[in-house]
Amino acid sequence: METIEIKSCDDATTLSLRIVGGNEEGSNFVASVTGAPFIGEVNTTTYFVGPPSLLFRDMADNWRGWKGEKIWGALDGEFMLTATATSLGRITVIIEMVEMAGAFRLKATLGLEAGQLENISKRVESLFPLENH
Repeated sequence: METIEIKSCDDATTLSLRIVGGNEEGSNFVASVTGAPFIGEVNTTTYFVGPPSLLFRDMADNWRGWKGEKIWGALDGEFMLTATATSLGRITVIIEMVEMAGAFRLKATLGLEAGQLENISKRVESLFPLENH
């Protein structure tokens, strides 16, 4: 199945998203982090919360920056993306992955630039279409 990658501007940290199944209620996918001093992945779903493309579209639409945090997270909390922006066009996306029992946790940071957001959003939307959202 198709995979998209989002690479940090700061280092080799990469977030990969790969669809592995689903139905009209949501998509099942694998989110993985590589290139950091560690690697990890989690199986997750868009069920009930909608696709992560909602977050990336919101970020692209507000590329000049925003106050506070923009958050997308899976229903059970196993995968979460938290984005913040500065007025200088610097975007930080914190990736959090949690094993369901809570015994293991991964946290990584993607550094992005405002000029990348539209392209990233379109790539995420190619995997997680926004129709009906």
